[in-house]
Amino acid sequence: AREKMELKERVKAMKRAAGKAERAAVAAEIEQLEADLRERQARERDVHPSGSDVTGQRKPKPKSQQRRQKKQREEAEREARMAETRQTAGPDRRSEEDAALRAQLEPLGLKVHEVAADGHCLFRAVACQLDLKNGSTDDSVVWDLRRRAVAHVRAHSAEFVPFFEPTDTSPTFEGYCAEMASSAAWGGQMEIRALS
Repeated sequence: AREKMELKERVKAMKRAAGKAERAAVAAEIEQLEADLRERQARERDVHPSGSDVTGQRKPKPKSQQRRQKKQREEAEREARMAETRQTAGPDRRSEEDAALRAQLEPLGLKVHEVAADGHCLFRAVACQLDLKNGSTDDSVVWDLRRRAVAHVRAHSAEFVPFFEPTDTSPTFEGYCAEMASSAAWGGQMEIRALS
């Protein structure tokens, strides 16, 4: 950019100094100077690819990009360490328990159904058991079970209030019931009793 500015200034000076007879020669000289500059810049681009300046040094990356790349490297390293640990550790306790349970269930013609731990897991598991032939754990069925359990808890509150534990989000028994009926709050012992 600096060379281009210097060339513009030089061209202006040459045009001012040139007389009528010299204009054609000056125009040819200007054209040659511009062509030389373009050629020199093209050579420098070939020698110094993008990401480095004319001196050959890399341009510094923005700090946000550096932080993002550092975080990505650290995450990849952590994942690699975890994968290596899992590989060298052998089977974990859950895998061993799952294998033992499957071995006991298989002769009985039974199997384990995985249920996502999404807050609706208790209701989804009950829905799965109620509808094994269809295999459908449609969300509408899950929400229906949730509402039925809460309706039972409300209708028999004297039976359930002694087991209620206030929390920050549900300081009252009715607040707990409202939250349980309208959110993905995890079901517990009260909901298991209500569904049985």
